[in-house]
Formats: sequence, C-alpha cells, structure tokens
Amino acid sequence: MKKLLGISGVFGMIFMVFSQPCFAMNMSGVTITGEINAIMKIQDSYQTPLDMFSEREGANYRSDQNFRGFGNFVLSYGDPGASDWFAAAKITFDANDPDIDDNDYFDASDSDYQKNNRNYSNYNFEMEYAFVMYRPFEMQGGRPFGIMAGMIPIKATANAAYFNFFKADPEEDFIVYTCTALTEVPGIGLDFHISENTGVGVAFARGVKDASELGALMMSDSAENWIFWAEANQYNIGFNFAYQLVKGEGNASDAWTTDADNVLYEYGQSFSHHLINTQLTYSLGVGNLKFMPAVAYQLIKGEECQAVAGYDPRDVEIATLSYGLKIGTNFFNIPGELSILYTDIMDRKNFGGVKSIPKGSIASDIKASGVLELFGLPDVPDIPEEGKGEGVLALMEVSSDIHAEYAFKVNSYTEIGLFYYKLNTVNDRTKYSPYIKNQLQSSLGGIYPDIVISGIADNVASQLQTLEWTDTESYGLFARIMF
Repeated sequence: MKKLLGISGVFGMIFMVFSQPCFAMNMSGVTITGEINAIMKIQDSYQTPLDMFSEREGANYRSDQNFRGFGNFVLSYGDPGASDWFAAAKITFDANDPDIDDNDYFDASDSDYQKNNRNYSNYNFEMEYAFVMYRPFEMQGGRPFGIMAGMIPIKATANAAYFNFFKADPEEDFIVYTCTALTEVPGIGLDFHISENTGVGVAFARGVKDASELGALMMSDSAENWIFWAEANQYNIGFNFAYQLVKGEGNASDAWTTDADNVLYEYGQSFSHHLINTQLTYSLGVGNLKFMPAVAYQLIKGEECQAVAGYDPRDVEIATLSYGLKIGTNFFNIPGELSILYTDIMDRKNFGGVKSIPKGSIASDIKASGVLELFGLPDVPDIPEEGKGEGVLALMEVSSDIHAEYAFKVNSYTEIGLFYYKLNTVNDRTKYSPYIKNQLQSSLGGIYPDIVISGIADNVASQLQTLEWTDTESYGLFARIMF
C-alpha cells in the first residue's frame, strides 16, 4: 500500500512543471546552458559490491529513495568546430545524492573513529569537464584539425553518446552500457574531421573511469591512457569506435619520507589492460515515425592491478553486447521518443572459488595467521587453480540489464516521460565454502587436516561473498527543463 500511495504522489507532482521561455544567456561571447531534472521513482533496495569498494553507497536503501533532483549547467565560449578557439566547462549538481563518499566519524563514547554506514543523502557539486580547444586553420568552410586540452571528455568512448543516455538513473545502478565511457579526466587530444560527424582522433589522458577502476581495480590518478577513436555517419549509417590502452597501478608504487616526516608518493605503470567499444546504428523514416536500431560491443581485457609479490597478476576479461531501438513519434502533434536497450554480459564467467583470488593469496594469508606454527604444518604447496579465473570481480554476478524510456516534448524546453530499468543477476554458487573446500582438497588434502582446509575455504568464501549482487528494478516518471 505504501508503494501505491507513492505512485499516486508521483502522478500528482509531474504536472507541477511550469512554463517559461527557453533561453541561453550570452554575455560577450559566453553562452550558459543547462538543465534541471526531477525524478519520481519506485525501486528495490539491492546488494552490490560497489559499496564494498567504497565507490558509492545507498543501494541497500534504494526503496526509500523515491524523489531525486539534479542538473547541470555548461559555460562555453566560441562555436565548436567552426571558431578557432572554443572553451567549455560543465558543472553538475545533485540535490540529494545517496551514493556519497565514505566518511569516518569520531565516536566520543568509544574515543575512536568508526565507519559511517552512509545511509543518508548529501548535496553533491562537481566539475565534469573543463577544456580549451584550438582549431588553427580553415578549409572548405570548416576547421578540420583540432587540439583539445584540460579535463576532457572523449565522446567516442561512450556508445550511449551516439544512441541514448538514460538520464533517469542518476545513481548509475544500470551502467553496464556506459562502462567504457571516459569523462572527467585530465588529458590532451587531437582530432581531424572531414565533416561534423565523421573523423578520427587520438588522445592521452592521466585517468580512467568505471571499466578500469572497477574491472581492473586501477587507481585513476596512476593511469596512463592512450585513446584512438573514429566516428562516421553516412547514408543514414552511424559508426563509432574507440580503443584505450591503459597502464597503471592499484596503489602507490613508491613512497618515501622527508626529513620532516612527510610522506611522498609516486605511481608506476606496472599493470596494463585495454578497452574496446564500438557501435553501429541505422536511421530510417516510415511515415511520421523514425526508427534507429543499434548494436554495440564493449570489452575490457588485461591484468588486474592486484598481485601478491612474486606472482603474476590475475587476468580479467569481460565483454558486453547491446541491442537497442529508438522510435521517434509524433502523436497528436507532440514529438516523442521511445528508447529501448538490452545489454548482455557475454560468456559470463563464474567466481570459480580460488580461481578469482590472486595467485599466492592463500599462502600469504596462512603464513600471516600463524596457523602453520600452531599446528606444526609444512609450508603451503602451490595451488594450481588459484588466480586462474578471468572474471571481473565487481561485475561477476551481473547477467544483463534492460532500459526502456519514453519521453515527449511538452514544448521546446520541457520534456516529461516514463522509464523502466531492470538489472538481472545470478547467485553464483562457486563463491561458497563447500565448492571452495572441494577445490582445495586436491591440493591440500593429506597435507593439512580437514579443520584447516575448512578454515581456508571459509576465509576465501567470506571474501567472495562481499561481491554479491541481487536484482533490482526501477520505474517511474521524470521531468526535465532545459535552458
């Protein structure tokens, strides 16, 4: 009953959007544009390992997050692709972000710092990008060659930029389809275009985003990222492609102390992986309807930025395939657009028990525990299966997700619509103790007593079970005012 009452409240609030002329302020060549969004939704609370990685929090009380407000504004100077100089900065704000950073707090009663459970929302204000672009020469009415530097976005790394961004998910609960997108990173890029939507480019960035941070456990500040990309649009066929070659670390590779006891850090580039994303679209019109089917592919493959000294890093690989369809409508002279996208994890790999932990982890943990001396046991022998799994830990139990959104323009500056998103997961049995114990018996049976093997299995299982995912779905209404 509580959810039904919430839905009626949603319908009551959606028509509170009021009208005023759409505008973009222009002061001495500086243009300010932006948008304000309101979302009213019903969603299941769910479990995600992203909370464990301190990437975000709040999924465990999603069912109480019925109303959201957020937006952005963009300051720009010049005409992109046409003027010799162009600059832009995008600032985003979130009025009640539930996925806030991990903050410890001081507990006076215990005289110690405690972990904050972060089950509350907070105001969030940040810069998404800020860059300057220079296009030095003109050719046939355009400026084909450009140089961009600053906090740069690389459009071609996001398949969604050429299909559809589903903006009614500010919590990024259903982000598999945008995991390779590279934004908010410092870098420099070069591009050459023969037309507005057809060109190639190369960029170098000191940073990475979701696919590398969650898939390869890489620290963004440590990364050296080379990006090669292309885009084309001809004969109603759209194509985009991007390749990222990434090197970096999971932690600072070097640290030293000054005479005043201050610690200085330095990052290396010991681990590497690559990312690929590409998409093909086709646009056609049938009467008053416009159709655009799409098929897209994403891949992360390489080394995980975590390894025990003396052992090779664990390899990781994940690939996704997306199928999408956009339909432009004009019912009752009101333009609208239906967007549907299904994204599947191809060849989903299971945990595989000890396959999913770095080679040498068990030996290191056992030696550190002192159990060898306590029971008078020999050193831990090699465990052949350890570290042989290639699954991405942060997404191991994700199976697929679905996006569906219908939006229509009330006028030139107001858009309202409905949405439905669904995340499908699996409960991987290979992360539990019985499976892991059977694995270890072949390597440790006859050497270690059953109680020790069971303890090792329980310890490995406790680590893997923090990576659990559960299903969630989100549906509701949204309103967006653009200015």
